[in-house]
Amino acid sequence: MTRESDDLDLIGYLLNSLEPDEEQAIEEQLERDPALRERLEEVRALIAPLSEDDLGVDVPSGLGERTLERIGDHRLGTMTEASDASSGPRFLDVLIAASVLACLSTLALPAIGELRREHARLFCANKLRQLGTAFGVYADQESERLPFIATGGPFNNAGCFAVQLKERHLLSSDAVLLCPSANNGVVHVPTFNEFLEATDRLAYVDHLRRQMGGSYGYSLGHMNRGHHAGAPLRQSARPVLSDRPPRTGDPLFVNSPNHEDAGQNVLFANGCVRWLPSRTYGCDEDLFVNDTDLIASGVNSDDTVIGTSESTPFPPDDF
Repeated sequence: MTRESDDLDLIGYLLNSLEPDEEQAIEEQLERDPALRERLEEVRALIAPLSEDDLGVDVPSGLGERTLERIGDHRLGTMTEASDASSGPRFLDVLIAASVLACLSTLALPAIGELRREHARLFCANKLRQLGTAFGVYADQESERLPFIATGGPFNNAGCFAVQLKERHLLSSDAVLLCPSANNGVVHVPTFNEFLEATDRLAYVDHLRRQMGGSYGYSLGHMNRGHHAGAPLRQSARPVLSDRPPRTGDPLFVNSPNHEDAGQNVLFANGCVRWLPSRTYGCDEDLFVNDTDLIASGVNSDDTVIGTSESTPFPPDDF
């Protein structure tokens, strides 16, 4: 045992606060150990003042009242803290608030998403109107005709309408050909010379043909008495430009992928822009294939087909 533990036992012995068996053990140890008996007397002398009734110290006046007052203040402070804690947000309150916010989010997020999609559709329609204005200026210079897609040669793809507009400085920028909601939209409209100089580099030509139309598709024209006619004349109520049709590699899309298959904006030859939630229009005319279900020029003047930038008026097997 250490001296500190011995002293504690001795103090307990002197104050008669030990258990009977502990007290007996101390007495047996005191009989055997003279040093412990000597230490007992030292401890007795140290604690002797505690047994005196009068310590010779005057108690300050009002000590009792001040002590009670401090105790009262402490209790009041404890009650105030408890009151403050109870007035704060409880777990149940927080849980209810979180539930309400979750419900509001469930209702609001779809509405916000729909507003964003609607904004993108309107922005897209505005771009088509800009292109419609460019077509109008072109038609003024070409006896009411819109850009013509050839049936052969390097300029036989639908996206060449953009090259023709660019050559006449009718495109404010290539970016007007990008739908704001099209994913990974890329556009590069070459000049006539740039395109002609690239004809011996087939891979680059294919790259240009896919990109020159941007996010939009153009009319592949129609057949007229065995001959290919170009896009409809201005003032016609036939479609001439629309959001890009789904490509062969877009099997999940029925409508244009520009707007997540929700539909497509369509520019008509008379300058009108309409949102079509389905690729069919008029008397069940399909916007993206002709009456024989081919991505090719229409079989007659009432059969209009919008092709992707790289699409040609005739399927490759027809050449």
